[in-house]
Amino acid sequence: MNVHFKTSSEAPYIDEGWYKAKLHELEERERDPSSQFPGVQVIWHFSLVNSENQPMLNDRGFDLDFWVFTSQSVGAKSNARPIIEALLGRQIGRDDSGEELAEQVVEKSCYVKIMDYYRDDGELGGSRPQKGTWSS
Repeated sequence: MNVHFKTSSEAPYIDEGWYKAKLHELEERERDPSSQFPGVQVIWHFSLVNSENQPMLNDRGFDLDFWVFTSQSVGAKSNARPIIEALLGRQIGRDDSGEELAEQVVEKSCYVKIMDYYRDDGELGGSRPQKGTWSS
């Protein structure tokens, strides 16, 4: 078992390593206007499969819904761009529209390395994708 739940209010801990990630849904959500980064954020809903080809399950036995948060930007330095390129297996071109890209990536799969992250107080905060590891 690679998922360890601490409490119902905390994100699950996932063992560090490589996982196949399948995108099931893209969600847009307005951020709190008083936040450091106001505006719209994109929430990427992935299911994960481990190296033994076993789906990651939550505590109720359903596919684990692993979330990744980005802005709407797909520029060269954006966090969304490498995810999109890994899911599509190609680079984003000048002729690609944001709406078309969003439609094309849903239900696609890629690989990502999951790592631990720590909060400012030094406590383990959960698991997240390691930057720069999204691949086809």
